Amino acid sequence: MAETFAPFDISVHGYALMTNHFHLLTHAPEGGLSEAMQQLCGRYGSAYNQRTARTGSLFTGRFRNVPITSDAQLAWTGRYIHRNPLAIVPSTALAAYRWSSLGVLLGRRPAPPWLVTGTLLSGWSSPDDYLSYVVEPQPSDRLSKGVLAPLVTTSCDQIDAVVAAVVTVTDPAVFGRGLRAEDVARTLCVMLAVETRAADHEQLADRHGLSSPSSARRLARRGRVLASGSPWFAALHATVIETLHAAPTVRSAA
Repeated sequence: MAETFAPFDISVHGYALMTNHFHLLTHAPEGGLSEAMQQLCGRYGSAYNQRTARTGSLFTGRFRNVPITSDAQLAWTGRYIHRNPLAIVPSTALAAYRWSSLGVLLGRRPAPPWLVTGTLLSGWSSPDDYLSYVVEPQPSDRLSKGVLAPLVTTSCDQIDAVVAAVVTVTDPAVFGRGLRAEDVARTLCVMLAVETRAADHEQLADRHGLSSPSSARRLARRGRVLASGSPWFAALHATVIETLHAAPTVRSAA
């Protein structure tokens, strides 16, 4: 990763390597993130195939990227990345997880020269305060963490209301791509309901007038594709999530 990112002047601020995927928090001021990720996945795939005597593509699809547009989003994105290993280790072992940057940020392991440690720790009086923020449940825990359910229950009514308030843009530069505002809103609603586990695909098909659960599944997938390839859609998605985070919550019994 260090060798691949260096020519593109891409810095890494956080990471979590999991059993079948990975998360990175990066800054690419000169662009080139897509090309760098293509090289990174290709190099890793080739090395893995050689080491394990396998052939074929290792990764099943294109990476997904979301732009960071606020300090609040930066904080909970870093927290999301560092909480990801909760799917395989208990919270008491989260800082000791070898394949995450959390232990490095806390000063428990040496920092590699390619990792920027100050960005996520800024605003916290001590590394222990940041650890508490990562480990302890927060009112904003609406999104699932891999196989883990959200800590906070989100309803479809909440999602629909926030999306209706956010998707009011009439700028032709945004919706001049053959997409109507109501289509963008419905895509966001379905995508977020799946992400927060507010409803299953059958319920979403009934709620949004879709022909079948498969249609709801395809619409959610379309939202993920748009979020990874369209900055304007990713910004809308991030704004909705941030608004939901600030909304009153009802803690789940799970």
